[in-house]
Amino acid sequence: MNRYSVASVLAVLMLLLVFNRASALHALAGERSIRVAVVYTPGEGAEAAQIRAAYTETLLEDGIPFDWLASTDLALFDGEQLANSYAAIVFPDTINRRVSEDAVAELTSFASLGGSVAVVGDAGSRTLDGFYRPGSLFAEISGIDSLQYRELRAKAFGHGYVHFTNAATASRWAVPAGKIDAGDLSGYGYGPLTYPYAKAAVVGSAVRIDADNADSPMLTVRPVQRGRVAYIALPLGSLRTHSDAFPMKMLVTYLTRSGDMPHLVAAPGGIGQLIIDIHIDSSIEFLGIPNMRKEHILRRDVPMEFDVTAGPDRDVLGDGLGFDACGRGKKYLRMLMPYGRIGSHGGWAHNKFAADVESGKDSEAQIRELVDRNDRCLASVTHVPVRSFAAPVGVHPQPEMTNVLDSLGIKGYYYTGDTGSPVLRPFFAGTLVSSKSWAFPVMPLGDVASVGEMERDHITPQAVEAWLNGTASYAADQRGIYLLYSHSYDFMQRGYGEAVARFVGRTANLERSGRLRMTNMVEAATFMDRFVATTSSFTRSSGGVHVQLYNPGGLRSIAFAVPTAWLGSGALPPELRKAGVQRKYTILSVQSNGDNLDVSLPGVSTT
Repeated sequence: MNRYSVASVLAVLMLLLVFNRASALHALAGERSIRVAVVYTPGEGAEAAQIRAAYTETLLEDGIPFDWLASTDLALFDGEQLANSYAAIVFPDTINRRVSEDAVAELTSFASLGGSVAVVGDAGSRTLDGFYRPGSLFAEISGIDSLQYRELRAKAFGHGYVHFTNAATASRWAVPAGKIDAGDLSGYGYGPLTYPYAKAAVVGSAVRIDADNADSPMLTVRPVQRGRVAYIALPLGSLRTHSDAFPMKMLVTYLTRSGDMPHLVAAPGGIGQLIIDIHIDSSIEFLGIPNMRKEHILRRDVPMEFDVTAGPDRDVLGDGLGFDACGRGKKYLRMLMPYGRIGSHGGWAHNKFAADVESGKDSEAQIRELVDRNDRCLASVTHVPVRSFAAPVGVHPQPEMTNVLDSLGIKGYYYTGDTGSPVLRPFFAGTLVSSKSWAFPVMPLGDVASVGEMERDHITPQAVEAWLNGTASYAADQRGIYLLYSHSYDFMQRGYGEAVARFVGRTANLERSGRLRMTNMVEAATFMDRFVATTSSFTRSSGGVHVQLYNPGGLRSIAFAVPTAWLGSGALPPELRKAGVQRKYTILSVQSNGDNLDVSLPGVSTT
């Protein structure tokens, strides 16, 4: 065979490859199963796998059906085919710097037909050969030019705050009040947070700026006929891989708030859940625990989690300042048992353990021995295995501490990273830490989180109560699983015990109304294991809405959200129960024990 014959054969093979690829993509478009397309550009460097893992994990945790779609394949769709299959198209940071200009026309058509587009971070910032573009590729559709490099050079990039113009703009992105400090996105222990971003300029009409940094837009949304396009300046994937998941949760809010994105709901039965996690540190609890009972903070209808440091010492061995759960503190531990689940709070001596772990004095094997000792003492009193953990003083070095917890069978742990987020599986240094256990980020009030810290900052009992009530309402409204933490002795200062008691009474009312459920880390983590293993498909046609769910561990209490505008007035299938309405969605919960659900919901005409 001569070289011309070889060239001909290769050409035919390439045509067949392109045809087969196009056919497969068009077949996908023909399914009309509504999903999110998450775009990546092949060959975008060493970080690509990490960034893709971060987006994948987030969408799994939030129940969003999605496909990864190569940017080079966008040209194989037209706008109508995209709109038939996808409710939204996302261009993540880091892995979409080099996107072909052909994509813009299809995106404009997609948005005009009602689709949502999200452009994140540095997407569309380079030419195909890797040089900075004269302006952002997506400026025409987003109305934001996020590439000022030619004019500003090094000054085109910086670090700064994400400032929301008012409470309403923060609410659009589902930011809890406690994550806002003087208008800025903030974190526990830090206050207002600084983020890397590219300086940008508004170049289009009708751009709504929800957050900015001085004169540079950070979060924007622009209507494009029936659809919309968001620009998010933050490098969401990079942040998620380095222990700040909350900004990416704002992307999920954008995707679902359109009202056209059917999705699973990450809470049992579709009802939001709250964990009140009380840390039991030392012998001061001998006063704090009876005070909780006296103040009516302990209630059987509001179960809590109590994470206990079990040893007899606190600061140094032999000081006798510990809780001593198997000795002097045993009666107080038994006092707590009727009111919730007992978990572990570190390794035997609260302050000593935290100091030794933070300094690196204890090896991983020593940490494991101390946590195991703590767990065994508690289990000997409660007769229930310990399966949850809270790090003393928040000292939780990743991945070492989580490796220890996994080896001991711990299912869930309190976490000071990723603050303000619902239950999740954290990343550290670019890598998912574990798929065996779940982290429960703490809900903050600015740079503090416990009632004791708030009292020391002179935050009034009335303000603390308002924040607690707001957090419970937020969990109910978001229909997610969130954690609050404090200590029994935090409630001993005048006025704070009464405030917390009123809050606990309010959560009982929320439970009775069916808006909120109280839970613990073990139950929540067990549910989340099953939740992320659930596959879903939502297909809309003139006959209704076809829903398919599958989970080998069973589907009971798995819930999903369907756009209310899609549903007709007919009866629901017997396998489902209506769990409520969330903005533009109807929430339905599976009642059967089977592992497969294949039902059609009554719909309205799509013509």
